[in-house]
Amino acid sequence: MTQYLNFVTDFPTRCNEILSTYTEDATRKGREVTLMLAIASAGINVPYERLAKSNHPSRNRENLTTARELLDDLSEQYFLSSELCQNDQGENDQHSWKYGGPLRTVEGEPRTWPELGEPDAMPQDETVGTVLRHVRNALAHGNIFTYESTTTAGEIQSIIFLSKPKMNAPQFNYLIVSPTDFHKFLRSWFRFLKHLEPDISREVTTRGGELA
Repeated sequence: MTQYLNFVTDFPTRCNEILSTYTEDATRKGREVTLMLAIASAGINVPYERLAKSNHPSRNRENLTTARELLDDLSEQYFLSSELCQNDQGENDQHSWKYGGPLRTVEGEPRTWPELGEPDAMPQDETVGTVLRHVRNALAHGNIFTYESTTTAGEIQSIIFLSKPKMNAPQFNYLIVSPTDFHKFLRSWFRFLKHLEPDISREVTTRGGELA
């Protein structure tokens, strides 16, 4: 059991390693979405909270200047043309992302929610920041639902994430994505964080301190 170098790059790198190691076995057992959501709950939320929130006790946002600026820059980009909406070859091909709201009701099963009969496509000008906050909130609060495939019984066709656009908003917005596209998104998020590693190491060395 080795100590973490930090929770912004090292911790999510380990999450990604677990995802890589166990995806094949989880797929064989029909648990690939469960593995992915479990990894995402830690691998997205922990580094995001530390870099995005100025009141986090780690003070990573204040201390890691370059990493903070790179996340802020990424957050302002349009999601569909960003590196988080690309496949493993760096191509932005046809995708399954849907985003809209508010939902009039969340009673019953998702297929009964009127807005999900014909969900809105992800707007071309929706930002990475909106998507990251939405997914983070949904994972943190357990606001996760799934569609069963209409062609293969028992198979998950889509993952549905619910989040309120503002803290005190009365209704939820929805984000819908296929397991395949969410897997690409998660891998791209881990790649982005991994690329922060040299800058983080340099800034920690310059300060002469340690990064929690």
